[in-house]
Amino acid sequence: MKTTRHHFLVAALVLTACAIPFRNQIVRFIRNPAQALGPTTTVDDRLKEFGPSARRKLSADFSRIGVPYPPKRIVLVGL
Repeated sequence: MKTTRHHFLVAALVLTACAIPFRNQIVRFIRNPAQALGPTTTVDDRLKEFGPSARRKLSADFSRIGVPYPPKRIVLVGL
């Protein structure tokens, strides 16, 4: 029984030592597994994907209320 514990302890130490170079990836996976496993997208990717349709919708709303688009200034209000 005592040798089984020693084997387990040695195996755990070896696995821990092998995982040290990959600690950043392991921590990232533990914090957010969906993001770690999913495809990586950037802000530029999302702007290319949604930018044209969002600009069309916004420009229509802005012209309907008589405000030039894009606005010169924006005030963000957080509630």
